[in-house]
Amino acid sequence: MGDILGDDRQLDESNQAPPSQALSPLWMTVTFLEKFGWLVLFGVVLVYVVWKRVEPKYHQWQQKKKETEEFLNTDPAVLEQRQMSLLASRERMQQRYQEQSDIAAVERQEREAIKRQQKIDAWDNMSGWGAGHSLASKNNTSPTSSGTKFPPKKPPLRRGNYNPMMGHGGGGGYRPNRRFQSRGG
Repeated sequence: MGDILGDDRQLDESNQAPPSQALSPLWMTVTFLEKFGWLVLFGVVLVYVVWKRVEPKYHQWQQKKKETEEFLNTDPAVLEQRQMSLLASRERMQQRYQEQSDIAAVERQEREAIKRQQKIDAWDNMSGWGAGHSLASKNNTSPTSSGTKFPPKKPPLRRGNYNPMMGHGGGGGYRPNRRFQSRGG
């Protein structure tokens, strides 16, 4: 048993650093890494991942803070000039928009006038084809004397009292199939 206790003392003594190295920073670091190496590695990776996610937001925050400080430290005259230039820019844009809308309205009115004139011309041309009587043809006593002849009237395709909804008359009636047919069983 004594040998076993003596061996334990030798193991304990071998794990302990010699007195000259006990206070050495290098020895303390190596000992710490031997005990907690995986935890340190995991912590470093975790900090890296979190920093990569937070970094853009951090930079945005810094930029916003910097802009706020610049805004607070600017001269009121400079701010007023910025506001005036912004208003002038908006006014120029509004004026351009108004000019463009006026031009578009004039073009639209011109197109409508052209369409209206085309409809009038088409109506005048149709009256010359015999679609109606024009005021100019009142001087003529008969429409045949002007030299235009109308085609003869064709007979109607069906008789005047034909109504397909009545059921009588020509052709057979439509009768739908029965919904539930017996299958002969």
